[in-house]
Parts: sequence; structure tokens; C-alpha cells
Amino acid sequence: MDNRYSADTITIAGDSPDDIERLNDIIDSAIHKRPLGRPVRTFGRRTVVPVRGHDPVEVSTVLRAAGAPGDPRPQLVFFSGTNQIRETPGGFADHHLFLIGNDVGHGLLYSPLPPDYEPPAKPDWKRPAGHLRRPVIALFDSGVREHEWLPDADPDDPFVLHPDDPALSRQWSSPVPEAPAGEPKAGHATFNAGLIRMNAPSAQVLSIRVMDGEGMVDESNVVDALLWLEDYRRTRPVDVVLMPFGRSPDDEMDDDRTLDELRAPIERLAGQGVAFVASAGNDHQSRGIHPALFDDVTAVGAGFGEYHAKFSNHGDWVDRYREGVNALSILPGDGWGRWSGTSFSAAVLAADLAHPHVA
Repeated sequence: MDNRYSADTITIAGDSPDDIERLNDIIDSAIHKRPLGRPVRTFGRRTVVPVRGHDPVEVSTVLRAAGAPGDPRPQLVFFSGTNQIRETPGGFADHHLFLIGNDVGHGLLYSPLPPDYEPPAKPDWKRPAGHLRRPVIALFDSGVREHEWLPDADPDDPFVLHPDDPALSRQWSSPVPEAPAGEPKAGHATFNAGLIRMNAPSAQVLSIRVMDGEGMVDESNVVDALLWLEDYRRTRPVDVVLMPFGRSPDDEMDDDRTLDELRAPIERLAGQGVAFVASAGNDHQSRGIHPALFDDVTAVGAGFGEYHAKFSNHGDWVDRYREGVNALSILPGDGWGRWSGTSFSAAVLAADLAHPHVA
């Protein structure tokens, strides 16, 4: 199974039970199965539909070959900027093989520091001058967790903002459950938030949980969160969107057309002055990945100047390189660790772009 697509859902335009039954009729006539279940959620103009007991990519292929209504597509899956996504002779390998560990593949490193580690001093936090406001980075990640090093300088002006804050006129509740502490990427967002805190002490982080504990990100959750962010920005500022994840394109499945659902809100927000930053990936290849490949997104590799780390993707499509090797930052449970990956290079660049703005 190609791990660049959801293992149990497809997406369609339309959401009525009749739509699903018509599609099941088409599938049944071809493979004698009715695998589609009741729609689970919508994002923009599309609906997420569960697929039971069959490969969603094959289901989509059958439907598209039959000219089925509703433009059925497999749901895209992105991976955190600390994963590696390798292609094998039989297709794309299971990403579980290339997650974090003391030494994974091209040298990716994840190493919690001992409890008696003496952390660096907290950066001085100063409220910007009266005519300036704090910059806001929307972090699309696994959800920032509490840590003693992330102080709320002022209860009314916290470092971490949440999309389900009751004070908001329209909230966004993540469909992704908070990952158990032992899962590989449970601390991914917290680590990135620590890097932002170090490199942009005046910034605020809007923590948007779209990534699960294994570093997987469903297209529908990202698009839905971006559509919500457009509404959020009508009354509250967002200056930078950090997307520390990506995926290789699949030309056979016409990914470029499918990616339009993600591209459209990025283009609209970028047109309003929001900066987008995404990780370039960790497979030491020159082929680009999305969303970093989009024109309105700055692709960030690990390295410095024009030199890249031995695991970092590279090429003319990579716009910037920042330090992402053995980065030091915080982990859930008031811990500290070192971790390598282009996720963290992207976080450093996002912090570089987060300057106080005229209020």
C-alpha cells in the first residue's frame, strides 16, 4: 500500500447517503464489494468517506475509471519533517520504518537528555513597544504541550494560543486526538515551540494539532484548519504559518489537481501577507515535496548557506537552509532533548520571520 495516501478513507464532492450508495453500486459491479461507509467530516467542498476492508487507492481508481460522480480521490497523507519516506522497488515503504531513533537512516537523531540536564536560561521576554504587537506563528503540528520553559508572561497575553479558546467567536476543534506521551512524534510541536521561543522570544504560537503521534498528517485536517484560519484572521493576527511536514508527489494519481484543495487557501492567505514556511524533507533527494514546493511557501532544508546536511533534501526548489542537525529544545514533561530534521530548520526560519508588527 502506498503510504502517501490514507489507509482507510477517500474524499468526494458530495455527502448524501444516496451519493455513497451510488458509488458503492459502481464498486460492487467491479470488485463485488461495498466498502464505503457513512461520511465522517467535510473540509471545504469535499467530504471524507471511510473505506472498510479494501485499499482506498484501488477504490478511487475503480471509481475514476468508471467515470463516477463526485470526483473520488484518495486522501493525501503528509509526514513530519523528521520522517524519512523512501521509495522501494515495490513502491513506497511503510513510513513506520523510518521514524525517530538513536540512529535512523541518514543520521536523523532523537536523544532525550538526562533529567539532571542544566537547561539554558530562558530568553528575556519584553513586551514590544506600545505601537507594536507580538508576532503570531500558526504551528500546524502535533499540538504544543505544557512545559516550565514556556511561560505565560501575562495570562491575557500567553505564549501559546489555542484554536478552541472559548473566547473565540468561531473555534476549531482538532479531529486528531492528542498523542500518548510514548508515541514518536508526541513532542514534535513542543520541540518546535521551544525553538521558536529561543529564536523569537516576543512571538506567540497558535497551536493547531493536525499531526498524530507517528508524524502523519491528513490532507483534510490541514485544509479544514486553513479555512478556519482565514476566518480567524478577520479579527486576530497571524503572521507566519509553519508546516513542518511534506509528501512526495504521485504523478500517476494526478496529485497536482488533488493538491488544489490545499493550494487554494495557502494562496489566499499568502495574498493577504501571511508568510508560509515548510520543511524540505529528510531523504537526501533533489525531487521536491509538497507543501514546500508551492510558489507561496518557503522550503527550508537543514544546513547553512548553500550547504545541506547529509539527510536533508536539496535542489533549486529549496529556498533556505537553517540549522537542523542535533537541535536542542524542549520535550513534554519538562524535558529536554536533541533532535535532527528539516522540521526544526523550518521552525528556526519561521522564528526569523516573526518580527513585532505595528498594532
